[in-house]
Amino acid sequence: MPSEKQQQKSPAEFFSDNAAIAGFDNPGKSLYTTVRELVENGLDAAEAIQTLPSVSVRIEEMSQREFNEFRSVRAGEVKDSMFSGSSKGRSGSTAHKKDMYYTVRVQDNGCGMSHSSVPQMLGVVLSGSKYGVRQTRGKFGLGSKMALIWGKKSTGLPHPV
Repeated sequence: MPSEKQQQKSPAEFFSDNAAIAGFDNPGKSLYTTVRELVENGLDAAEAIQTLPSVSVRIEEMSQREFNEFRSVRAGEVKDSMFSGSSKGRSGSTAHKKDMYYTVRVQDNGCGMSHSSVPQMLGVVLSGSKYGVRQTRGKFGLGSKMALIWGKKSTGLPHPV
């Protein structure tokens, strides 16, 4: 009897393939989940230092032109046909559907994390400061990481930290 070959997926690959588990299965729900998760993180961070939370949310819609400028794409140039505004080659897209792009910024007065910890905390899916702590909000402690995975998957852009 031949032995079965074991296969592995990284946590990031698993959640990218199963985005619906964390609420990232369509653009509208993804924007909502991103905002909710980042606000909940801010509330948790303020609660951790026993201070009244102050959370600021800023959502800006970007036009196709602004998105292209953000990606450093000149007028008429196509870096990646998936994000060119053309529906050709994208499943589920229609010619009349307009892609919408957003930037989301959330700022809070919570305890935060050290600058040197940010790349590790955001870059490794199953790492965080809430493991071993009873969470009062959220399910997995993966919201901000899923937002980054969704953003990367849906725009093709890296996330500078």
